[in-house]
Amino acid sequence: MISDGGSKLRGLRWRPVVKSCAVDQELAESETHEEELAVLSQEHLSNPHSSGIEKWNTEEVSDWLSRLDLDKPIINAFKEEKVTGDILKTLTRDEIKEIYPHAKFGDRKRIINARD
Repeated sequence: MISDGGSKLRGLRWRPVVKSCAVDQELAESETHEEELAVLSQEHLSNPHSSGIEKWNTEEVSDWLSRLDLDKPIINAFKEEKVTGDILKTLTRDEIKEIYPHAKFGDRKRIINARD
């Protein structure tokens, strides 16, 4: 039996009411949003053409190069030469060698293949 301040309610069962909290909902949505952004970021860096490679800045190019497991000196050379996405989009193997003369054939090919 449930009492409501003096009057007695018979035959009613008490059930807790759970209301969704707006803060919890916002938190869940923000976590989902962060996960979606992480996935989009991964896609962005793994497929340069899906995100408009020509709009990449030097940091985005560096991030992409680091995902190719290239040595730091190559990545740093691209930064020093201010290679942005629009430049990366048209680089040839010979131009990569100009940017970093010690770049191995395999590294140059890896960059070209991943880009194309």
